[in-house]
Amino acid sequence: MAVHTSVVTGTLTSLAPDAGSGLAGRAALIVILLAAASGVWLVTARRAARFRPSKNHPLPGRTGAPVSLIYNGVDLARYDHTEPCCTFREQYGIEPDAVVVGVVARLEPEKGHPTLLQAWPAVLRAVPNAALLVVGEGSRYAELERLAASLRIAHRVVFTGRRDDVPSVTAALDVAVLPSYREAQGLSILEAMALSRPVVASRVGGIPEVIEDGVSGLLVPPRDPEALAGAIIRLLKDHPYADMIGRAGHDVVHERFCIGLMVRAVETIYDEGARTVRISGAVAS
Repeated sequence: MAVHTSVVTGTLTSLAPDAGSGLAGRAALIVILLAAASGVWLVTARRAARFRPSKNHPLPGRTGAPVSLIYNGVDLARYDHTEPCCTFREQYGIEPDAVVVGVVARLEPEKGHPTLLQAWPAVLRAVPNAALLVVGEGSRYAELERLAASLRIAHRVVFTGRRDDVPSVTAALDVAVLPSYREAQGLSILEAMALSRPVVASRVGGIPEVIEDGVSGLLVPPRDPEALAGAIIRLLKDHPYADMIGRAGHDVVHERFCIGLMVRAVETIYDEGARTVRISGAVAS
């Protein structure tokens, strides 16, 4: 009788700070249960690789499935020849001499937009000609518009909604920001770095594995408007430093986070899984 062997591969990309509980913890648990049956965990950050079920979530049976860390990658060919968008200033009424800071992210609670808006008054006091571009759509759109109005910064903040030309918009930014409260790796900052844009991001999740603070970007604590404003102001005022950060980030993406490396790593995992199936089938027969 033929014996069929399968390898289950689960992907765990993001954990909340309290990943052992709540919805995020239950989602992680489902992945672990699947992979623990007979397979491999694929994770995109070392923090996720260290996650194990807590005493509140004991798992039945074997839980020692191997963990493989595979970073997200960007398609460098898409970014190496991207031209900055030359129409959004006119479209949104942004002055030709304004400096533009942008965040590209879903408008959802974990992305940290409120902290960025709370930081913006301090940025404007230091750099009055700064404009903030909020690119994306999501459930918090109206709420964030109201927050900008209450902070009296709506005249220097543009909510673009969905855009299909994100690479060219990102290429036109003076500084890219990702103020997330939790993040697996931060694909939007990889894209900004691929375009040599200086980046400010929260020190959460897998972001510190992408950015070396002060070298390839600036890291700030989450939910800290003062620190976020200070980092943005530094890059807007110190152009040589911002250029150095942008070049270093570009080199990091090319060396460690290109899509070719990601694809080869995933192929290796599946090749090993197929080999395991063949060996198990041969032994069983």
